[in-house]
Amino acid sequence: MKRPHILKRLFALALALPLLFSCAGEEDSPSLLTVAVSQEPPTLDVMVNTSLMGRVIAVGNVYEKLLTTDGEGNVRCELAEGYRLEDDGHTLTFTLREGVPFHDGSMLDAADVVLSMNRWLELYGAAGDFVGSARFGERNGEVSITSERSLTLFPYLIASSPQAAVILPSEIIGGLGEGGIVSDFIGTGPYVVSEWNSGEKIVLSRFDGYAAYGDSSDGLWGRKEAVFDTIEYHFVSDSVTRSLGLVNGTYDFVNDVMSEDRAVYGRVGNIDVLEGDESGSIAVIFNKREGIGRDLGFRRAVSLAMDGEEIMR
Repeated sequence: MKRPHILKRLFALALALPLLFSCAGEEDSPSLLTVAVSQEPPTLDVMVNTSLMGRVIAVGNVYEKLLTTDGEGNVRCELAEGYRLEDDGHTLTFTLREGVPFHDGSMLDAADVVLSMNRWLELYGAAGDFVGSARFGERNGEVSITSERSLTLFPYLIASSPQAAVILPSEIIGGLGEGGIVSDFIGTGPYVVSEWNSGEKIVLSRFDGYAAYGDSSDGLWGRKEAVFDTIEYHFVSDSVTRSLGLVNGTYDFVNDVMSEDRAVYGRVGNIDVLEGDESGSIAVIFNKREGIGRDLGFRRAVSLAMDGEEIMR
């Protein structure tokens, strides 16, 4: 089911959920964006759980990944400059972008990526199962992983997993004990976590040292500019309170809109309803060792016959 989101028409905002940033700076944009969200995330350590709200707030805004997805669900490079598959798909190698700073002033390097990605493999069962005992390592300034299993679809998992494969400084990952949870939310994104009042709000502030990439944006990929000095995510579990706050100007944006509220918003002149299309990634894995799945023509026929949008619905 499509879920609408609401934006108060006080300013022009190019919005690509779950990120709240604009593709081009606007001189007349206000310095503060207030957002009412339906729940407080249990943590912003997005590797350890699948909290949607944690990803909405932090992934892309605070943290970035080696790979992400564009508006069509295609895998695109983010902190990686490029990647390649070798050894018949059993080795995956990443070349990293240069000159990318973390919020603490340190610069992104292979050690950060290796420790972050190996922690992700330990915490996210689907990723660990995908690669078996294989782990990431550094090779000539690049980061690679070699597995007995095919890694052909592994980039899709890195780009879109619900336990996000974000990159943190090696000092933070290395300082965690077994089972430790990240409490210093240091990433490479355009915003810094400047405040978290439990039960009330999370505040993000612009990171002036952000290293942007790409000439344009498409979905979750591409150029990001922190147009707002500050973004405040207020935790408002009650839908009526969120709606009233939007109408009276307390909030600029709300999520998780109830269907019965849509008619009310339609009668308010300064409110827009933004409703996205279905999205996601679909992978079909055939048994190519025995049975009909060994036949290339059959596999192609199945792929052509599938309606991806219908399946996602």
